[in-house]
Amino acid sequence: ILRVYKLNDFPVGFHNDEVYVAYNSWSLLQTGKDVNGNVLPLVVNQWGDFRPAGYHYFTALSFLVFGLSDWATRLPGALFGAVSVVLLWFVTEKLWGKRIAWISGIVLTILPWHIIISRSTSESVLSLAGVLLGSLALVHIQDKKRASLTWWLLTVFGFLFSFLTYHAARYAIPVFFLGSSVLLWVWKKHRPAIM
Repeated sequence: ILRVYKLNDFPVGFHNDEVYVAYNSWSLLQTGKDVNGNVLPLVVNQWGDFRPAGYHYFTALSFLVFGLSDWATRLPGALFGAVSVVLLWFVTEKLWGKRIAWISGIVLTILPWHIIISRSTSESVLSLAGVLLGSLALVHIQDKKRASLTWWLLTVFGFLFSFLTYHAARYAIPVFFLGSSVLLWVWKKHRPAIM
């Protein structure tokens, strides 16, 4: 509710990034090309920043289902913001139990900056959901004696999704993946002695 209610009206106005995403997404839906004429691009050159095109494709899908509107432009961010809360709950529950999971889930649900970026067109929300999905799958892999292929694929998909949807993830994901893999391996190896 915090992320979808009156999505047309709040935040007030439709900023330049949102307009550009809407315009590009509509172009992708209608022609299969961005406004620069690139066919099914992985990056969109907005103002020389070459943004990952992930949000544009989700917005094009939103336009296909709901039509061209401010609400449909902002909907992917709102949905991925809500999904991030659920994924965070599962990651923290798996690592630290239900009490911490509820606290972290509630905090992210009402965190003002997360609500604002979820309600405005922001690629970082998609990236966060990808990181949390990859982290959840990685925790499951580390927790099992023998990890299934499904969890490995979810790990790769989550981190790759994040990698392809936001600039900062291109630098952070490789470091985060390696660091969290090592930490989870150490956690698994020494958990009985600690607990």
